[in-house]
Amino acid sequence: MKSDFSNNFEIKIVYDDICAQPGFLMGFGFSALIFNNLSKTHLLFDTGGKGDILIHNIN
Repeated sequence: MKSDFSNNFEIKIVYDDICAQPGFLMGFGFSALIFNNLSKTHLLFDTGGKGDILIHNIN
């Protein structure tokens, strides 16, 4: 049996070296904010180098 989990998670890129949205800051590394729609919790996957850029982009 195959399950479809595509509606259960939302993934937002919040730190990268490519700026995809106006107002976002760039930096070396990668961070993604993952929201689980089932448990209503967030998970931050973060390998970014500068916390101030991460906080700016999340806000």
